[in-house]
Amino acid sequence: MFHMSFMFLFWFVIVPVVLVMLIVYAIARVFRRSECEDELAARKEEARINQELAESMDRLERRIESLETILQDHLDVTGGESHPPPPRDNEE
Repeated sequence: MFHMSFMFLFWFVIVPVVLVMLIVYAIARVFRRSECEDELAARKEEARINQELAESMDRLERRIESLETILQDHLDVTGGESHPPPPRDNEE
């Protein structure tokens, strides 16, 4: 009698519960993996954008330094502060 009730319990309660748990675990793992892949792609995109911003900032810094050098050279040549040269007339 005990053997029959245990077999009934095993096949009709324990096995189905374990199968349902495995299916739920597999589904959760699939969703988590797709979220991780999306998150990884977003992180890569963010890193690429940050790298582009850093490169743009470096170029901008070099341009500003060049403009400062040009301005300083212009001030040294003219002997101090000066106004920018008047625009040239293109009339000939």
